[in-house]
Formats: sequence, C-alpha cells, structure tokens
Amino acid sequence: MSRKTTAALIAALGINFALAGGAVMLANMNKPLEYDASLELAHNYGDSNTVAGVQADTGQGDLIVPLKAAQRGGNIRVTFTSAKTIPTGRELHEGTWDGIGGAVLYNPQDKSVNAIEVVFDVRSLRTDDARLTNTVTVSERWFDIENHPIASFKGKQFQSIDSATTSHTHDLTGEFTLNGITKALAVPVAIRFAGQSVVIEGEFAIQRSDFDVNKRESSIAGTVGGAVSQVEDEVNLIVRVVASPDPGAAIEEQAKLLQEL
Repeated sequence: MSRKTTAALIAALGINFALAGGAVMLANMNKPLEYDASLELAHNYGDSNTVAGVQADTGQGDLIVPLKAAQRGGNIRVTFTSAKTIPTGRELHEGTWDGIGGAVLYNPQDKSVNAIEVVFDVRSLRTDDARLTNTVTVSERWFDIENHPIASFKGKQFQSIDSATTSHTHDLTGEFTLNGITKALAVPVAIRFAGQSVVIEGEFAIQRSDFDVNKRESSIAGTVGGAVSQVEDEVNLIVRVVASPDPGAAIEEQAKLLQEL
C-alpha cells in the first residue's frame, strides 16, 4: 500500500470517527436530562406524622397519603402552559414533570384538607417538543439545576369560600420555592370528597421573572428564521391530586381525570 493511500485511509477513518462522535454528541444533546425520581423526592411520610409542618391527629381520623406523578402510576399530575410570540404569531407549549413526590394531609370524616406538600425534580421537566425540552433544561439551562435541582410547594391554609359564585371551593395559601427563591402563593382549588378519597384541582399562574427562570447560556434558540422570538413571562399551571388510602381507588379516579385532558 502506498504512502498516499495509507494517508487517505487514515484521513477517512478520522473523518468517520469525528462524524460518529458528532452524531453521538448531538443525540445526547437532544436527550432530556436524566433524573432519579426516588432521589430527594422520597419523603418518608410513612414514618412521619407531619406534612408541610402540620401535625396529623390520627386519633381524630387524619390521613397522610404520599404523592407520586400520575405518569409513573401515581396520584398527582402537574402540567403547565407557556407561550412565546414569533414573527408568525403566538406559539403555545405544554409540559409536565415526571419526577414528583410529596404528601397530602386530610380528614375524610369532617371533609377537610389540612396540608399539602409537593416536591418535583426540575430535571424531570418534559414539554410537547423535544427540542424545547432540550433548550430549557440542557442548552440554555433556564433553571439553576446544579444548585437547586428540587422545587417545592408547601400549603397549609385552606380557606373555604362561597362556591355558589365560582368553580373553586377553597383558597389555598402556601410557599412556592423554585431556583432557590421562595414566594408566597395563593391557589384557588376545588376540593371534593368521596368516601375515604379526596380530589384536589387547582389552576394558577406564576411569573418566570419572579423565580429567575431565564436562559443561562447564549444560543440561537431564541431566533426563528432570523427574527427574534419573545418568551412570555406568565406560565399557567394546573394541578390535579387524587388521594386515597386505597391506591386502586386513586389510580381509577386519576385515570378518569387524565381522560378529560
């Protein structure tokens, strides 16, 4: 084999290796961040009698039911809707978190909910567009995942209201922590009981800027066809909880709710 032929083969192999490496890198970039739903989310409520700092009175019939993401066979689903303006109009996107934990404290006898705590792994964020998921969690790092991988909501004030004039039955007040920033948050919720089970549904909005949810690395993801797109500050969230000491009942009720989405 001539020296020129050898050199050509080596160059070809080098190019193929580089292309293969580039393909692997691009494939990995398009993957959402990996997470372990059991890490930091496994609050051992089975050995605890408090939720969000509120003490349960089991002698009076209080129940503590752990929470887990519905898409992982659990009893809570948190979804969000956000939007951005682009040269051709307004573009909506939906998303959720796969890694969710927490617990709800309630009393089915007197039909009261006393506390709820929800924690979610920010790395488990998923959207309706794989490229958007990659942009938010990987390439632009909108969340300070390294320092604050877990977000939480702790609610312990349920104020009943006149539900004859509105679709929700209570105003829930609590604290929402994201990116290490904690703010008071009021959430209108609808609560209904069926035997030992309780369903809690709420919809509310937060502002990204309140929690420093911004891209942290420069990229061209904010441009569409050479024109800059603008991400809106408001994000709308919907929460559905189906808590029951009978997991089968919770799964059945949650399946009904998911069919309504």
